Amino acid sequence: GGEAGARTAAARPFLGVVLLVTGIRDAGDKSELEAELREAGAELLEEEQLRSAFAPASASFSPGSSAAALKAKLLGGDLLLVTGGPAKTIKFYFGLALGLQPLSTGWARRCLAKGCYLRPSAADEALRLPPLLPACSLLAGRTIVPVGDDGWVANCAPLLAAAGADVQTELPRVHHSASGAAAAPCAAADASSARRLRPSHVWLLDRCVVIADTLEEAAPLFARARARRLPVADLRWLKTMLMRQRYRDPRPAPA
Repeated sequence: GGEAGARTAAARPFLGVVLLVTGIRDAGDKSELEAELREAGAELLEEEQLRSAFAPASASFSPGSSAAALKAKLLGGDLLLVTGGPAKTIKFYFGLALGLQPLSTGWARRCLAKGCYLRPSAADEALRLPPLLPACSLLAGRTIVPVGDDGWVANCAPLLAAAGADVQTELPRVHHSASGAAAAPCAAADASSARRLRPSHVWLLDRCVVIADTLEEAAPLFARARARRLPVADLRWLKTMLMRQRYRDPRPAPA
């Protein structure tokens, strides 16, 4: 009632806590819970803020001027994922990429009702997951090239970056050592050497994946990846790894 609401507002149990709230089907319930959480001191993040914070810092993407500060705040502060259950939302998958255990809305409501922050226990988990990886580590050390229309790439690229990937819009170039083996990426490599790449170059096969919304993607870059038999994947590959918290190599493209 009103007395409980006044006690919660005064206590502000979520002061300094940043929340990702998602997976609540009823729009009215979601709005009510979000309003109460804000009154209790929580900062609620929207999808656009997540995309801005983790927009890949490369020549192909342009993160906002405040993106670095927001990213540092999210990685260094109290960040929690609150969900009504398993959710197929960008916030939910961002939370998994950042190593957050999904907590139930029931836990959040109990904190509000008591006017204090209750340390989450196993009973407060919205779903049971394998041991969570640290933030930004699932795809660390791997180059991922998202392929599709501009809107899809703009949504997918920050999620890949949040999982630790080096996100690019072109296949990485390599230079060749004296032995003829593929070496580290070289910015000076020219287009002709890039076209001569073969699947035997371990650096590409082991560390580069081309991802699209579906494996039926018709973009020229996706076709080039298939022609070189580079590993290609669809969005289900990424979502499955996030749920299982384990990296799995995609299959090389069929000839």
